[in-house]
Amino acid sequence: MAQQTLRNRIATGVFTLPVTVVLSIAVWLLPDTGNLHTWAGLCFSGLLTYLLMELVNRNQLLRIRSRMISTTFVLWLAASPFLHSWHAGMLPALALLLSMFLLFSSYQKEHAEREIFYAFFLHTLGWLVFPPLVALYPVFYVAMGVHLRSLTWRTLGASLLGVLLPLWFGTAGLFWFGQTGRAATYFGPWLSFELPDYRALSLSFWLNAGFLVWQFLLGLLHYYRTNFNDKIRVRMCFYVFILADIVLLTLLFLYPAHATTLFLLAILFASPLVGHYYALARGRGWMTFWFLLNTLLLVALGVFNYFFA
Repeated sequence: MAQQTLRNRIATGVFTLPVTVVLSIAVWLLPDTGNLHTWAGLCFSGLLTYLLMELVNRNQLLRIRSRMISTTFVLWLAASPFLHSWHAGMLPALALLLSMFLLFSSYQKEHAEREIFYAFFLHTLGWLVFPPLVALYPVFYVAMGVHLRSLTWRTLGASLLGVLLPLWFGTAGLFWFGQTGRAATYFGPWLSFELPDYRALSLSFWLNAGFLVWQFLLGLLHYYRTNFNDKIRVRMCFYVFILADIVLLTLLFLYPAHATTLFLLAILFASPLVGHYYALARGRGWMTFWFLLNTLLLVALGVFNYFFA
């Protein structure tokens, strides 16, 4: 019983997230406190953590008072030094996270045209930075039609407008500056897709991808076994996260050369599911042991990433 209480205290503790943040900042900055890219990456990751926490609170994704989802995300980032430096691939994560706010707010809304327009507008901005994210468009439409019940002729038109407007402005800008050839140069490599040579991938990639898939599957199995405890709206939100993360994990294995961008996105969308699992899974002593074991595995992965990758 004491072990179970320990796990509950960690999951529901007021100081769990602040302590995790402080330790993560120390781990983040100690290798090179003077690196501006590292500071920029830290600040941007802090923004993502705050927005994720707000998304969880606004949609009441956990039935108990817990910061486990945000804590999971922060721990994962701390154990992944290849995600610490600022790079343009961080922008799609911000765009997609903001689009989730708008997409979820359209749930069963009679007139959700504005929310859908901005959700697709932001998604398209992320897609322009990282073209493989075009694969998430079907997830958005399935979510609108099946889970959020917000797909109508009006919202369909709003979504198409949200997709076309950034493209129109981008095309107009290229014409204005006489740089129309840059579009073909930028998008051309993405159109000539070839399967990667998986034998050439590093051990670091396989360990990090394997742990990510393992945690996602744990959270997925737990959620489908216990989702009847959640409200219908919460279930719908989690189904969207699940569908999106399946697509992102698939992209990770199709585009391992862009693992830095895709790991961040996949971790961001897996954290709600994994945090839900560790906050709400039932069990006596064995669940606390399992929780601590998986935490130690993440720490061990972080040590490997820092010193051996």
